Amino acid sequence: MSLHIASQPPLLDIDRYGAWCPALGEAIDDLVTPSVVDTLRAAKLGSISEMGSLLCVAIDNSATLLRRIEEWIAAATVVAYHGTRLTDTEAGAIISKGLKVLKASDRELRIREVLSAHSRWAEVEGRLPGLIEAAGPSWATKGYGKREGQVHLTLSRAALIGSFNHYLVEGSEFDSNIAMTLLGQDGRDLLHKVGAARIFKFELPGRAALHAANPYGTARQPINGVREISNMFARWLSGALETDPPYVDCGLQFEHDVPAEWLAGVEEVDV
Repeated sequence: MSLHIASQPPLLDIDRYGAWCPALGEAIDDLVTPSVVDTLRAAKLGSISEMGSLLCVAIDNSATLLRRIEEWIAAATVVAYHGTRLTDTEAGAIISKGLKVLKASDRELRIREVLSAHSRWAEVEGRLPGLIEAAGPSWATKGYGKREGQVHLTLSRAALIGSFNHYLVEGSEFDSNIAMTLLGQDGRDLLHKVGAARIFKFELPGRAALHAANPYGTARQPINGVREISNMFARWLSGALETDPPYVDCGLQFEHDVPAEWLAGVEEVDV
């Protein structure tokens, strides 16, 4: 296989696979033979997951393939994104201090300020402290998903905008769920009126990204992160163009603050 590649792994931005796939190809050139490439290009598969599965089948030792890809990611710098809706002051706090894990009690003042504009606020405001407690510290016994003490990124900017853009429309998922419980769609509409949709771009060590992609362990193979990268690599080998990348949803869950030192940029977007 003839690939023209830099000697070091480039910045790994999953949507821009034309930039990093050649380097991955060089790193595993002994496994990805011309016959493997021919197999992928002849298959004409539409699904990216099907392409990734075929790559593993076409290579005799798929376990070695996945291990080598994992090692390559661990040595790279990985781009990940956080989308939300914030005021200029709130965005400035992330720029200077990084992304903080959720502390539910800290959300009450903002939620109260935003939702108090609703005509029915006086009827529902008494429920707010209890809901924050239930969805925050007491989530496990109240039927809520865990958000307390966590912060999240995702690998794909394209998916953040095109597949799950509710973070950009309404902001914090925690706030959105509380607003919906209290005031229905009206509550979420009020959240949308505050601030602007912003995407924060982070560049983090590959090993940290893999750890955050697999917060509950790595028993399932291929592990999160490796699966998405191998699928994108298979797509590139098949000859697919980067102009219309498929949406890839691979979330990164952190139990600690994401430091400002990892922040590489922020942009406002229209949603």
